[in-house]
Amino acid sequence: MKGLKTMQAKTSKPWLIPVIVAAVIVIASLLYFQLQVTGEEQQTPAEIQAQLERVYGGKVLSMEQQQDSFLVELEKEDGIYEIEANATYGNVTQITRLTTTETTEPTTTPTDTEEPSEPQQPESRLTEEQAVELALKEVSGTLEDVDFEDSEQGGFYLIEIEQPGQGDEDGQEATVQIQAITGEVLSIVWDD
Repeated sequence: MKGLKTMQAKTSKPWLIPVIVAAVIVIASLLYFQLQVTGEEQQTPAEIQAQLERVYGGKVLSMEQQQDSFLVELEKEDGIYEIEANATYGNVTQITRLTTTETTEPTTTPTDTEEPSEPQQPESRLTEEQAVELALKEVSGTLEDVDFEDSEQGGFYLIEIEQPGQGDEDGQEATVQIQAITGEVLSIVWDD
């Protein structure tokens, strides 16, 4: 008789396991939906402006909000840049140099009494340290890696810079491409 009661106890509530599984699924679905709906609030234009000016060391000239991003014009010593920044997190998704500010040096024209100068030697390539210094002027942070790629135009450096995260978030990483002869910043690519 005792064995019969044990058997009945095991089979008397067969619906319990499916109910528990269904409850777990419903709770997980509600939590997932809540995370999707609440999300994070968009940063204000002032917060985005302050962040870009701090990171790039320039002055924001204009800022226009487009759906889920901001289109920003930023003026630095070496030119004007167009920056697209994510409206929620403020991270830069694209940066393009619009104009270049060049310093002009006075030029002299040879007179009849001057001898023509010797042919110029090919320009020398920037050192790795010089390229890193130029990259850190564009993007503040910690140097992660430097690679040199040779090309017909003299080559270029790819400099990876890690920015510190805020709170418990990881920082962003930027890859700055520097032309090895002229020192011109060819591109800045951001990775999350």
